[in-house]
This record gives sequence, C-alpha cells and structure tokens, in this order.
Amino acid sequence: MKKINYILMAAISLLGFIACDQNETEGTIYDAANNEASFAKASASYTFGTADPDEYLIKLQRGNASGAVNVPLTVTDDSGLFSIPTEASFADGAYETSVKVTFNRDNLEPGKAYPIKIAIPNNPIKERIVSQTLTITRDYVWVLFTSGTYTSGVFGDWPQDLYKVDGLETYKFPSIFVEGVDLVFSVDPIGAISLPGELDDGVYEFATGYVYGDYGQVLIYLDPDTNYSIFDRVSHSAIFSNYYITESGAGWGWKDDTFTW
Repeated sequence: MKKINYILMAAISLLGFIACDQNETEGTIYDAANNEASFAKASASYTFGTADPDEYLIKLQRGNASGAVNVPLTVTDDSGLFSIPTEASFADGAYETSVKVTFNRDNLEPGKAYPIKIAIPNNPIKERIVSQTLTITRDYVWVLFTSGTYTSGVFGDWPQDLYKVDGLETYKFPSIFVEGVDLVFSVDPIGAISLPGELDDGVYEFATGYVYGDYGQVLIYLDPDTNYSIFDRVSHSAIFSNYYITESGAGWGWKDDTFTW
C-alpha cells in the first residue's frame, strides 16, 4: 500500500532548490527584530502519571532581547480540551520565555495521544523552528517487555528498550529518535501494527522530533499493511515500513526499520 512514492521525485527537486537558495544568501547578515522568535524544538511529548502536574511548559527563544514584546501564536487543538495561550510574552532583556499548556486530567482518556500544534505565523527567520507539535498523553502503567536492537534505514542501529502496557497489546519505544519523544504503537492478534491517531491515505504519521538542518523536522509515515509491517512474537522481530521525509518535502523514501530481541 505504498501510496506516496511520488514524493521522492519532488523531494529531489526540492533539495536542489534549497541548495540554490542557500548559495544566494550565503554571507548575508540578518538583524532580527525583537518580535522574531522560534521554538526550542520541533516536537515534544508529555506523558503524565499520577504524580505529574496538569500542565506543560513550551519554551521559545529570540535573538534580539531589546524591549518587551508579545509574539502572536496560532494554535491547533482538535480536542478542545487544552488551555493554550495565543501569544508569548518576552520581558525586556529576555532571550527566552515559555507558554503554559494546562488541562484537566479527568477529561483525558488514558493511553490516548492528544496532539497540539503551536506555530508562530509569518515568521521570516530562516534555519529556525517556527512550530512545535506537542503530544500529551495520560499514562498507562508500563512494564519493561524486552530489550533489543532497533535498526533504522536512515539513522543506523542502537540498543533499544521496549515497554508494554500491563494487560494490553500497547507498546512504546521510549526516546526512539530524540530524547523525550516516544514511539507508541499497538499490535493486533495477527501482528498488525497501528500508531495513535487516524489513518491518512493508508498511513500513520509520526513526528520524530529530529530536525535535519534547514530541511526541518523528520516525519515518518508507517504503512500498516501486514505485507510490509508486522510484529512477530514468535520470531522475536518486528518490521516497520516507514517513509522518511522532512517537513520541507525532502526525504529518503521508504525504509524497512526493524526491531529484534
């Protein structure tokens, strides 16, 4: 069910375009205005337990600390369950600030991931992160399922722990690509893999949190078709058919990531 193979050709074209743009602007000195801000990271996840607060701080930064200023923010919250400021306030002389996302845990379903996107509109700063996707989850009780080796078709291989929800076929790779960003997935009786959220054109999207230079955050699209992706408890192995692409459209195409234990 490889439905987005055509993206690869567009990605190659875009790489050339970006390279030309960088050559044209090389050596240019840009003086940022005091209201030109960026996020500290492109993706974050907050999974809270009974001892954790019903809030999360998102950090922003700017390069010009002269004067106090309010920076407008746009917010996408499909659930409507979160209180999110629509501007970030920098004090005079401050290079950093934060906005607080708050919620009532009783309104959140355990184990369900709630994505929120916060962006700085019309921001002219290049090579900076101008949006952040925050995923908030009310935690299950997790137990260590196994330890093994995760092999990415783009990033190589590394030792990786795999956790499981007690009593459910829900798993997570903690800090799979970036510290603090977990990959959560479920497995059905035949080994089919699904990610939180809805299928979009036959694939699931996962924001890795890893920013690939000027091209932006690396996104993964998982094809859940069991001809390509499967979790095999008997052979102690799993295959994740992932399409790797950056937010700018450049990418690596389909890669078969594996986990063995």
